[in-house]
Amino acid sequence: MFKKFWILFSAFAYEDTRHPFEFLIRYFYLFISVLIYRFFFDVVLSQKNIQLDDFSMPYPVFLISGVAAMHLIYLAIKVVDGALLSLRSSGVIDWVLISHSSFWELFAAKALWYFFLGLTEFSAIIVSSRLVLGVSLRPFLSPMLFLALLVLFLIYMAIGALVSCLILVFRRGYSLFTFVNQLSILFGGVFFPVKSFPGPLKMVAQIMPITHGLKLIRYLIAVPNTGDTIGQIVLLGIATIFSLLLGFVFFKYSLAYAIKNDLLINEN
Repeated sequence: MFKKFWILFSAFAYEDTRHPFEFLIRYFYLFISVLIYRFFFDVVLSQKNIQLDDFSMPYPVFLISGVAAMHLIYLAIKVVDGALLSLRSSGVIDWVLISHSSFWELFAAKALWYFFLGLTEFSAIIVSSRLVLGVSLRPFLSPMLFLALLVLFLIYMAIGALVSCLILVFRRGYSLFTFVNQLSILFGGVFFPVKSFPGPLKMVAQIMPITHGLKLIRYLIAVPNTGDTIGQIVLLGIATIFSLLLGFVFFKYSLAYAIKNDLLINEN
């Protein structure tokens, strides 16, 4: 079982890295992004601290943590759809499908690969921030931070499963992925604190999982004592379990419907 799972994981890794130049461009883009943010820091905000409830942090750290988390979320929301596309493709993983891998095996391997890829992108942004902005790496090395990132990844993976339900049944709705990502960026407190939003937008922000995930991530970065965060992680964990159950119960029935009606056939 482990050997088969490793083969699937390796297949997805090969599929995304078989063009080394394009793969390296992904990380070069992250470095350039940090250079762009440095311009804003130097001109406007480099000396300002951001007050977040009962703690504060420098704006560069505030922004970098939000941007890095968004890259992880972008991958998380595409996990289920990525596994579906693999089922429909005639590309590099055909040799894996010959081994009669189930969708759920493909999904698990894709999820692990995307989480690993997301962590490398998160790390690339943080290391670039160290090189360009002088941001300390120490606060980002907490094991609790890894756990918080995992919880946030799982929540958005469940949201991606719900979006994929619509795509399976109606064969349209890919724009919803972009909509969810943009909504998270605009109202999740990525660039500016939620407390600075007007009243109605604060209400929107409070229903966004990224708002609470980023609050926890930033607290772990800003406050050395992580004992106070266990309760927050437990609450987010409960929300994650509920989201996963809801997302994959709906997805299970949507997948069965799609198989029954031959909706998994590639339109191309």
